[in-house]
Amino acid sequence: MRPRPSFLFAVPLLACLLAAPASAAPKKTAPADEPFFGSVDVNVVTVEVFVTDKDGKFVPDLTQADFEIREDGKPVEITNFFVASGAPAAGPEAAPGAPAAPLPPEQRLYLTIFFDNQTLQPAARNRVLASLKDFVRTRLAPGDQVMVVSYDGPGSMKVRQASTDSPGAVTAVLDEVATAPALGIDRQVDLRILLRQIENASTPNPRSRNQSDALAQADTLYAGIRLYGEQRYQEIRHSLKALGGFVDALAGLPGRKAVLYVSGGMSLRPAETLFQAWQLRFGSIVRLTNFASPLAGFQTDTTTLFREIGERANANRVTFYSLGLPVVESASTAESSGSEVWTRDQENREILGLTQSLLLVAAPTGGQAAIDPNKPEVLLGQMRYDFDHYYSLGYAPADRKKPGNHKIEVKVTRPGLQVRHREGYRDRTTRDRLNQQTMAALLFGTGVENPLDVEVRFEGERAARKNKKEREVSLLVIFPMAKLVLLPQDRVHEGRVTVLLGTRDGEGRTSDITQIDVPVRVPDAQLSAAMGQSVAYRATLLMRPGPHTLVVGVRDEYGNVNSTVTIPYAGPAESAKPARRGR
Repeated sequence: MRPRPSFLFAVPLLACLLAAPASAAPKKTAPADEPFFGSVDVNVVTVEVFVTDKDGKFVPDLTQADFEIREDGKPVEITNFFVASGAPAAGPEAAPGAPAAPLPPEQRLYLTIFFDNQTLQPAARNRVLASLKDFVRTRLAPGDQVMVVSYDGPGSMKVRQASTDSPGAVTAVLDEVATAPALGIDRQVDLRILLRQIENASTPNPRSRNQSDALAQADTLYAGIRLYGEQRYQEIRHSLKALGGFVDALAGLPGRKAVLYVSGGMSLRPAETLFQAWQLRFGSIVRLTNFASPLAGFQTDTTTLFREIGERANANRVTFYSLGLPVVESASTAESSGSEVWTRDQENREILGLTQSLLLVAAPTGGQAAIDPNKPEVLLGQMRYDFDHYYSLGYAPADRKKPGNHKIEVKVTRPGLQVRHREGYRDRTTRDRLNQQTMAALLFGTGVENPLDVEVRFEGERAARKNKKEREVSLLVIFPMAKLVLLPQDRVHEGRVTVLLGTRDGEGRTSDITQIDVPVRVPDAQLSAAMGQSVAYRATLLMRPGPHTLVVGVRDEYGNVNSTVTIPYAGPAESAKPARRGR
């Protein structure tokens, strides 16, 4: 059975009051004649801009006045400006050997090395690992955070190394990656089998009136190619869904985010070259068939799926660097030489189909792509150069009624310069930001702060009703009433709370984040007593056996305050231990 994420099913809501310690301070509430309450989140769109001259060298002496930004074609005012020119952060006047000043939080780098093992072949993947380990050992800057993630098939995205600034920890995990299954070879084997079947099919004779054998073979092979295309399409869809979810989680981090996407390539039209091979073999009798179409290769087009990844990356300030390691059926081998259905042109089309997708992901984000398994250090060097040489521009977007995608254009007034940057961003709702911040806490351990004094108590577990190999774990999420902002309504005071829940198992597989609205209503006559009590929410989680990490987020919507706690869970023995993590 394919693994699936541990996690959540619908949970019953229990919002109740629990006795709190006598020391809990009463919460001051607004007078009845002052019911208005508001909070403001300041949102700044940050754009990394890479400016080079005709020789590809970074141009370091531009000022804020040299840049123009347009959003959806309208000019906007640049409010934030930062330049990284590769010089020590302490500045050119710093004494030799002086430690560099730390980067501001908004400029801190989070790099993810993401292996798509669904498309990679073992030999190609392992050839680049030496270059990656050398990059990690010698090219990381102080403060850079690196994590290693792999996608190993539907339902199995693993965080193999959580975010760390330790090169040794990363290189050790890269050694482990070398032993992980790489499934891209299955795709090549399937393609090779179909090609051999097409090659060995009976050659249609245009002069023969009886084409029944050729038509039967053409029909069978056409159906096989369609099945192959549909299978590859579903694999790509699942892979990009996992990648998109991970990109969304990166949005919860405060600084620059970059993804080095190591892939065997996923074709924009997975069965196109096979349909062309079929046409080469059976073209003389195509007019006699009812199922053939010259547009058959476009029926499983994945272009939109890849464009969506670029849009999600732009929305979340993520720059992609795509390292393609495609391995395709060669037309020059002894076995393929002289083939009528797999020519050098077919081989080149297959390579192009596998690499176009990598460009579609990287280019709109301001990143770069390379397709050369023999020289990965070239892309790695370009990536490091970008990390150290860029301009960061920020502006406040206009208030809008509905979230959506917006186009960004950056121009430099000085002529003759080349500019790269992400091409857009997306407005995010408060719920989107909450979801992303909570997932970031689960994956990266960031934003773990607890101003609402949230506590988690495990109540117990039992075998799941549908799958006895899984467990239903019951827990209480508890927080003091006195920490909430309550607004006066008709004879009651009301609060609005959102609870978020997610898990990560011992193998690094994560669940989705589930959000639940928890209304709080306290009659005016009971308000004073309620301030000394706590609100409790009961949830039931579905987990696999083995250790898990649980993330719980609580947001006071009226108070505009977030708490996030992460808690390890090893089994029933944990039930008796109240858990609180965060500051």
